[in-house]
Amino acid sequence: MRIAATAMIVVMSSIALGCGADRVVDPATAGVDAVAARASGPQLALPSNVTAVSASQSRIDVQWQDNSSNETGFEIQRSTTGPTGSFGLLATTGPDVTAHSDLGLSAATQYCYRARTVGVIGKKINYSGFSAAVCATTQPAVPPPPPPPSAYTVSASPWNSSTVEIRVLWTDASTAPAFRKYRSTDGGTVWELLGSSNGTTTLFHDYSRAAEQSVCYRVVAYNAGGDAAPSSAGCTTPPAEPTNLIATVVDAETLELTWTDNSAVEDRYQVWLSGMRKANCEEAGGSEYWILVADLPSNSTMHRVPALPFDCHDEGQTYNVVATNDGGQSTPVGVSAHLPTASALMGSVTPLTPDAEAGRAASVAGSYVLSLLMSGPELVLEAHIQAKGTGIPADGGTATFQVCLLKGGPTLQMVPLPSAECVKGGSGTWTRLARIPVNASGYAAMNFGIAPRIATVGFRFEYSGLRGGVASGVSLPVDFVP
Repeated sequence: MRIAATAMIVVMSSIALGCGADRVVDPATAGVDAVAARASGPQLALPSNVTAVSASQSRIDVQWQDNSSNETGFEIQRSTTGPTGSFGLLATTGPDVTAHSDLGLSAATQYCYRARTVGVIGKKINYSGFSAAVCATTQPAVPPPPPPPSAYTVSASPWNSSTVEIRVLWTDASTAPAFRKYRSTDGGTVWELLGSSNGTTTLFHDYSRAAEQSVCYRVVAYNAGGDAAPSSAGCTTPPAEPTNLIATVVDAETLELTWTDNSAVEDRYQVWLSGMRKANCEEAGGSEYWILVADLPSNSTMHRVPALPFDCHDEGQTYNVVATNDGGQSTPVGVSAHLPTASALMGSVTPLTPDAEAGRAASVAGSYVLSLLMSGPELVLEAHIQAKGTGIPADGGTATFQVCLLKGGPTLQMVPLPSAECVKGGSGTWTRLARIPVNASGYAAMNFGIAPRIATVGFRFEYSGLRGGVASGVSLPVDFVP
């Protein structure tokens, strides 16, 4: 009767506690209860290979191996005081169940588990021994969610004609999380991932962009809590760079800059002076500087600037023209800020194959130097010509050196000299500026000046024999645009 009464107490306690009750079981007496149960009913195999795995900050999954064929369920107990602490009933399962998820847990907290097999025959409950205790710790608490889009803005401006500079501005930089960078070339319909940056990054560049094509950027902040909503988009269009920049001498103190406007999106044109400032003329390198000279309306193609004198303390002074848009600029194009230097052009005359009669002239060769000099308020081109012909027969013929000028003003195209002589005042492309005789020693020399500008210049040697034969040598045309 004592045994029956004990069994009845166990049954009634189980019914009173229920499956979800957290009944405290003393580990020191748990084995006694199990022995008593086994003594009063069939033997039950205890579960093995019990594991506990943290699935999140509030869930642990417990699994075990079912080694019994006659159980009616399993009992899982839990401890919050370690594997040797006090355990309480967590849950009971039906037969053949081998897993249980413990939910609603605290983050970053250790929980320990053990399991035993349960068998019920009539009013009698039998238990196996407990498995070894296993423990797991829930995952840390999730960081706070990312900031709202209003916490950061994105702006974009051209760095040059093929590069865009993007700035990310945070309302509170101290809390800036990492973010992903995106680009769109279709106005925001499709966004391409460019990469990610940490929260301290506020500036990045996008290279190899096409000039005159709009491009937009946005960022998405993220952390372990997830992604924030995308930022507002920053869009810009890199302007095409100007071309054909020419500095034409107006007078001794003025250059006229002209260029081709290639952009349809520029809001301004700007002229900048750049150079390298040196403390002394022997210094290697120096400090680079850029000074804004003029801020011009869109569609501008001309501006007059001072012609700067040479100074060894300011090396490489250059006038640069850029198209601007959205606070950025195109790739600059530059030209020297100085008047052309003395002895700016040097060259030689290349002989042509003479005809049979003039073949007695072995060769016709020479050299020329163009030097710039100032004459009053105007710039004068002084051409000093020195030439030497060899193999000229002493048959009474004449050798001359022609200076030819291309009609129509300055050009950058190399128009070939005519095969026949240049005719002064003629209808051809070239006109003869001067014809210089070769003296008895075989030399030709002459100084002359042209004001205020010079265009393309070419030079010819000619020898005319008594019987009409002509041997000619023609220089490569030389563009000279002060």
